Amino acid sequence: MNKKDEILQVTIRLFHEKGETVSLDDIAKEVGCSKTLIIHYYGKRENLLKSCFSLVCHEVRLAISEVQAPEGCSKEDMRRYLTDIWRSYFDYLKDNPVKARFFIQYSHGIGTLPP
Repeated sequence: MNKKDEILQVTIRLFHEKGETVSLDDIAKEVGCSKTLIIHYYGKRENLLKSCFSLVCHEVRLAISEVQAPEGCSKEDMRRYLTDIWRSYFDYLKDNPVKARFFIQYSHGIGTLPP
């Protein structure tokens, strides 16, 4: 993993652990690089967080693309359907940040989710 990718992964993990209080200094210390390097790659903190969000979205899109369409349903129809579900899910989490944080922390701690 290159340093730029490591910064993204560490940022995502620290954001989960510390919430919105995570700073560029925290990230730099954990990665073992300078704050200046993070700024060189991403500019301000907001851009770094947007890059993290884009990475997660990309990974979700990859996961969606691997789902096999049921018989009689085209791959494109299945992709659109799953994308709509995914957007609804994230819209809910965005509109309900307290519940989102609870859900993420709770599900992380118990390992499995109810049906």
